[in-house]
Amino acid sequence: MTVQVNLSKYLEQEYEIEHEGQRYRLKPLKAWVLKPRNANRGIVIGLFKLPNGKTVRKAIGKVQVQ
Repeated sequence: MTVQVNLSKYLEQEYEIEHEGQRYRLKPLKAWVLKPRNANRGIVIGLFKLPNGKTVRKAIGKVQVQ
C-alpha cells in the first residue's frame, strides 16, 4: 500500500528548527514520507539547510493511512 500525500504544502511553510541551541525559521529544501512497513502511521521528514552551511533533517508532520 502506498501513501499519497501532498508534500507541496509542507514545502511552502516555514518551520522553527532548533539545532545546537540556536533557533531558525526555515523552509525545507525537500520533504518525504517515512512510513515503516505494516504501520498505520508515518511521518513527514524535511531537509533544511542552516545559515552556517549544515544540513539537518527534522520531522515536520504526521500521516495517517486510511
